Amino acid sequence: MRPWEGFDGLITVMQTHLRDYLEIEEKYGHAEEEYKKNKISTAKETLEILGRMKNPDEYTDKRRNEVTSRYPDYKTLNEEYENGGSSSGGDFIEQSKGWAGINGGNEPQEGYFEFIDGRLKLAKSLDQNETNRLLAEIVNYNIELKNAYKQANIDFEKDIDRLGQLLKENLYTWWD
Repeated sequence: MRPWEGFDGLITVMQTHLRDYLEIEEKYGHAEEEYKKNKISTAKETLEILGRMKNPDEYTDKRRNEVTSRYPDYKTLNEEYENGGSSSGGDFIEQSKGWAGINGGNEPQEGYFEFIDGRLKLAKSLDQNETNRLLAEIVNYNIELKNAYKQANIDFEKDIDRLGQLLKENLYTWWD
């Protein structure tokens, strides 16, 4: 393990040793059958947790994708700047010739938007009831996203706790 690999390198070492252990235990393990099954299942569960922890962003990605898949028509405004930078903000959904949405930034705006003079600007909606319905849906979308991020943190913490428990209970018995 190289010093710059950090936690990821530690996970790789643990996975490698657990895979080696499983291969040997499944072929040559001589413990009583129920005890052997338990050792193998806890090692496999530990490998699953380590696999998820290898890329912590996957916790968030999974939960966020569950929400965004239910809102496929939602778009985010991406702005490109002359200096090469970019930013994204707001949530929008197409409505007639424009977009219903909430424009993020220092001074958020919500309502019906159209591109006017090359910029996304508030405009008069031809169907304000539909705009209001879409805005309520966007608020719900943002609440669901916020809850998804919270759940991703809970999932990660549960995995950390379970990994600690598995290691505490089995670290030395896996290789007895």
